Amino acid sequence: MSLFDDMLGSEQTLFTDESVLDFDYVPPAVTNREDEIKNIVSGIKPLFAEKRPANIFITGKPGIGKTLSVRFVFNELKNTSEEIIPCYINNWKCSTYHSVFVELSKFFGVPYPRKGVSTDEIIRGITKKIDNKKGIVIAFDEIDKARSLDFIYPLIEGFGRKIGLLFISNYSDFLKKVDSRLLSRLNVENLDFKPYSRDDVSKILMQRVNHAFYPEVFTDEAFSKVVDYSFKHNDLRLGISLLLKSGRIAENDSSRKVFGKHVDEAVSSIKNVLFKEKAEKLEEHEQVILELLKTLNGAITGELYDKFLENHKGVSMRTFRKYLNRLETLEFVRTEDTGSGFRGKSRKIYLR
Repeated sequence: MSLFDDMLGSEQTLFTDESVLDFDYVPPAVTNREDEIKNIVSGIKPLFAEKRPANIFITGKPGIGKTLSVRFVFNELKNTSEEIIPCYINNWKCSTYHSVFVELSKFFGVPYPRKGVSTDEIIRGITKKIDNKKGIVIAFDEIDKARSLDFIYPLIEGFGRKIGLLFISNYSDFLKKVDSRLLSRLNVENLDFKPYSRDDVSKILMQRVNHAFYPEVFTDEAFSKVVDYSFKHNDLRLGISLLLKSGRIAENDSSRKVFGKHVDEAVSSIKNVLFKEKAEKLEEHEQVILELLKTLNGAITGELYDKFLENHKGVSMRTFRKYLNRLETLEFVRTEDTGSGFRGKSRKIYLR
């Protein structure tokens, strides 16, 4: 046996299909979200009979299948009917009134430039296309990143019974910020995605491994580490990133298999990148708190709040605590109760 038998050749690869590990990849079947998918389908189904569909607010932690489930339903809808048009818009990328309608126009084959055309003209162009269709379903992902929700009014007023709206957010309390009159008109149904169990995470990631890698490339030790890390952080996207990154590290190491050491190296390399990407999507005040914690890590709530107020006056302690709770939910920070302070509610805040 040669010392070089276990080395991967320069033109060889461990992957059969890397695209399976892309964030935008939609598998032919979505595991462990069957009930949620049925609810989304039920909300859209009335459009087939030219009846009013449901408007649904979809919430849950990041990386637990909200966007994937909606994209899966939309793919099925495209393959089922040409009379109902599914449209997916990310409000982190399209946050303004005008940009939403520019993006929406692309789904009807009448793309408009971002400048030089009025929003009213774009809406008229879209309306003409919808007149001959049974309906339209629009998913607004990261709806909490929209600068305002004014773009919803011309949609519900112009398209009436022909339009169904899906709002996706990581924040379950987002609707509390929405004008009560708009909420009343939308009559929104709530659909809450619960976190995956460890068994769920393992099954889903194994499906990705089976389609992305050659057989027996991923060792049990390496796979278990990916599952543990993904489950610990309640984020399936993190697990998928680790599969891809550790596979590439193993290839660069000329290894014919992915071992635990490759996953460990992948974890170290993507931590900072993922943290930065997630932080960019936080609200401005939440980002400020993270910056403060870089020098005040372990500060108690009151101390951190006082420092925050030096440059951001007018924010109440109640609102500040909401920011902290969100950061903890999204696993940017961890907290420890001190047992002191008002009603013993003071906490020490640490960056994760």
